[in-house]
Amino acid sequence: MMAEAESKEEGFLECGLCFENDPLKRLPCNPGHIYCVTCLTKDSEVTQIIKCPLCRTVFDEGIDDIPSAGAPLDKFLCCDVCMRKDDKRRLAQIYCVVCQKKKFCTPHEKSHNDALDDHMRIRMDEYKKDWRKMETRFCEKHSKKPYSITCVKCPRLFCGDCFDQLETCSDGDRHELRSISNVVAKLIEMVNEKKVWIFDKEEHLLGMSKQLTAVISDWDTETQELIDKLHNARDKQVAGLMQQYVELEEHLIELRNQSRIEVTSFLDDEIGSLLDKLSRQVARISIWIGYHLVPYCHRYPEIYH
Repeated sequence: MMAEAESKEEGFLECGLCFENDPLKRLPCNPGHIYCVTCLTKDSEVTQIIKCPLCRTVFDEGIDDIPSAGAPLDKFLCCDVCMRKDDKRRLAQIYCVVCQKKKFCTPHEKSHNDALDDHMRIRMDEYKKDWRKMETRFCEKHSKKPYSITCVKCPRLFCGDCFDQLETCSDGDRHELRSISNVVAKLIEMVNEKKVWIFDKEEHLLGMSKQLTAVISDWDTETQELIDKLHNARDKQVAGLMQQYVELEEHLIELRNQSRIEVTSFLDDEIGSLLDKLSRQVARISIWIGYHLVPYCHRYPEIYH
């Protein structure tokens, strides 16, 4: 009958990935996401771990160890208020360290938080890791009596029936006994004070971080401005040097042109005049070649001077 009921309930469910409905597994995350074995197997072959494809919660269980989607929810994960009221079972979302009704679903969590906002609460994924440390522990000597008292010096735990057999404290003196609930309340108060202190420090550090971020931003801006000024000075100096080179080039061209004109003038005037004289002398020599040698010798000074 149970298997038939589970199968009937599974018929109204479907895988969150492929939307098929056979066979389905309800993962032990909050709020118990449902996927088929095929999709979970494919995902685990890629990632080498079992994790919820939606909330990414990682599990130590194998796929075969995960309960089917139609199986009743584990009491370990259910809201204690729903269980006490015999109401529809809902997965718990938080665990209250102080309350006797310790695990709460989303609707009952809101009611609890509105009435007891100072109670210390943790999420269910943290509770599942350390639940053995958080559950009620019973006295080793009186197994039916829960621990209710502690010594703040030892520290040791005692139940109500341990008073007749109390030994001395570790320092040889009497125990300094306190109610566990009072100690827990004090510890919670201290934790809340530390949280306030941490929040204040966090706010202070965030303010410093913003200031330093602004300083770094201004620093970068100033650095860029200095670089721009260097580039402008370099460009001005380069422009000035280029202008000087242009002026030197123009002056060089002017000097070269003037020298060229002077050389050309020298060629035309001096060299040309000398060539004319030489031409005339050659002509005169040619005329005297036909004369008698004696007259020729007499006119030697005239010809060559």
